[in-house]
Amino acid sequence: MGHALEGIRVIDFTHDQAGPSCTQMLAWLGADVIKIERPPHGDRARRLWNSDNPDLDSFFFLLLNSNKRSTVLNLKTEEGKEVARRLIGNADIVAENLGPGVMERLGLGYEAVKELNPRAIYASVKGFGSYGPYSGFKCFETGGAGDLGRDERHRRGGRSADGERRQYRRFPAPGCI
Repeated sequence: MGHALEGIRVIDFTHDQAGPSCTQMLAWLGADVIKIERPPHGDRARRLWNSDNPDLDSFFFLLLNSNKRSTVLNLKTEEGKEVARRLIGNADIVAENLGPGVMERLGLGYEAVKELNPRAIYASVKGFGSYGPYSGFKCFETGGAGDLGRDERHRRGGRSADGERRQYRRFPAPGCI
């Protein structure tokens, strides 16, 4: 029996945690995920929390990137961008979670992908979404949690500053996939 996403190709420009966890799920379902990493060392998660074995990939990286193929491309060079454009031209999905505006500055944003491959799905993960007052800011999980006040409530056993117990509200940031 085949996998649900067998024959689907994903070009993965994600890094750290949010994006790789999304593309990892696609890989588990059988998609051919090609992870694009930056020189000289690749995704920084390869070394994250791995000081005892600096020559090996970290468990954190392996957890989120198994079942993927990987290559290093310097997207700041025309040669690297050309390779990326060829990969995008044959992709079903392009995934990215780079800082706001980075893919556009590289010439690989949504509009460029749509022109290269109109049938490709463009998946973009942004901590504060793709539009709105904070969309231009970078964000990691701790920033989003702090912005929502979740961490402080957690330290008080789920109680707000006035001592009332309140249920956490989880909602996706606008534009997050």
